[in-house]
Amino acid sequence: MGMSALYAHPVVMVRTGHENYGKFAETVVPFLTQMGFAFDMVDTASADGGLAERLAEWPLFVLAHPGCLGEGDDSVWHEAVRRASGRGSGVVSFGEALPPWSVKSEGGGGSSFVKIRDARHPVTMLHGRGERRRHYNLLQSIRPETVAAGETLAALGAEPLLTVCEGEGERGRIVVWSTMDWARSNVLGPLYGLDDLVWRSLVWAARKPLVVRSLPPFATMRVDDVSGFGKRCGGPSALYWLQQCVRLGWKPWVGLFLDDLERDAVHELRGMIRDGNVTACPHSFSYWDFIYFRHTPKYAEKGYWSEPALCEPIAGEDVLRNARKVEAWYAKYPDLPVSKVFIPHYYELSSGFLPILKKWGVEFIGSMHPPDQPYRGTMSYGGPYFRTHLPPAHDTPIFYADWYPSGNASFDGTFFASVTEIRDDNGYEWAPKRDVDEAIRHGVNQLTRAFDGQVLAQLFTHESGYIQFIPPDRWQAIMEGVTEYCASRNALFVTLDEAMAYLRDLNRSRLTGSEVDGNGDVILRFAGTSLGATKMAVYADDTLVPEWHEVPPFEDGASFRLRPRVAVRGKGGP
Repeated sequence: MGMSALYAHPVVMVRTGHENYGKFAETVVPFLTQMGFAFDMVDTASADGGLAERLAEWPLFVLAHPGCLGEGDDSVWHEAVRRASGRGSGVVSFGEALPPWSVKSEGGGGSSFVKIRDARHPVTMLHGRGERRRHYNLLQSIRPETVAAGETLAALGAEPLLTVCEGEGERGRIVVWSTMDWARSNVLGPLYGLDDLVWRSLVWAARKPLVVRSLPPFATMRVDDVSGFGKRCGGPSALYWLQQCVRLGWKPWVGLFLDDLERDAVHELRGMIRDGNVTACPHSFSYWDFIYFRHTPKYAEKGYWSEPALCEPIAGEDVLRNARKVEAWYAKYPDLPVSKVFIPHYYELSSGFLPILKKWGVEFIGSMHPPDQPYRGTMSYGGPYFRTHLPPAHDTPIFYADWYPSGNASFDGTFFASVTEIRDDNGYEWAPKRDVDEAIRHGVNQLTRAFDGQVLAQLFTHESGYIQFIPPDRWQAIMEGVTEYCASRNALFVTLDEAMAYLRDLNRSRLTGSEVDGNGDVILRFAGTSLGATKMAVYADDTLVPEWHEVPPFEDGASFRLRPRVAVRGKGGP
């Protein structure tokens, strides 16, 4: 039997007004948004019953929360999903009971940790068998909302958390998450190492092709507190360690301590910037001599190396004086451009600098810490994962990609902001030291979390306190080890300026729909504006490895046609 259409994006089934609808908004929507899934949404409380007969047109049904199909296991929507599954559409249930594959839990079985039971399956293959995930500060116990039949890939204590059923014959695949409460930031949350199970379960279950506008595996590097102290640890030049990164393919962003940099360091930096391999920004005058904030030393005789007694914003003539000093420094090196990405020392920025940043050509800020506030270890509200709440603990991993919270309406929509910090691995940064294996392990851990979570991967550390104390041969070995891992993930090395511009385009525009025509081509439809080219991930087979197709810049209402290189007609197709 043919169909009137065949889509390449999922349909999400919700029931507005249901007591569990908020779970969908809190735990599922942020993942779908960040991972680039376009979706149609069906409200089963009000949708035309005729739509139930057309569900097989979609390659995947996302049952968004417990109760989304209505009361009773024999409701019209339960029957419609089972019928469409029989024609090849996949199903991913986030806590909704769908007999015969899952039924409501009768309670019990709570746990505070998640364990991988089967790492051989395509959904879990990025993990190791027996691997555990738990937030060791929060230790919140959660309980499954459904009990599922099938193969258990991940467990919540002794109970199944993630279960899969392979479709037989023309039947679609079934994935059951017994609960999504683990995705709350006060339980475990995003970037704790389970994100890949979300997108991989969706892709695995879907009839192919499936198209997703996810972030490519960009790898960036950010080094704060750059003084050019390379010779102090036996290096051949002030910034030899930066040269080594560039030779391996990295394109680092560096935050400069202007008063520390000697002329030979600036000359060395200039060549790397000119070649497009490094971008740089005025970070501070020196470690305790701030540009954008004031730290008053507690012990005056120790000067700036004293612990601060007072941290406060500056304004008026103090702002102008510091800005003039920065501009005078750059006037000595007129061919040294300022990066479009700005990150202040300690993340502390006085609001009086906002118009000056704009004058300097800054478009992006690598922080979501609001202006005029001392940094206390947390940031502000912002998407995709902290729109409604703040990170609950100092070691909660964070990723932001949203507009900077300037607190000034005249700067709304001026600076796009993004920051990635996998804070539970080794502190809030990479923090490499002399132990080569340890440094590689932490770098790989943090990049893995970002790659698997489809957020911007960022190797973030400081020259002061870390790189400056690592001997050159060990630094080379560390970077070679981390780079080798990136090659295994097909990472794309880009500047932070390029990555931020890409994230801004993803924020300003979105994939709204997709349809497969009779020739196997996929027609894509977009809303919003993208100033640069972006890529579409097309999943055309069961490897869960995407084909990447480039989409040129576009304006609102644009549509494009692409042809998957592997032409697969999904089960139940016309």
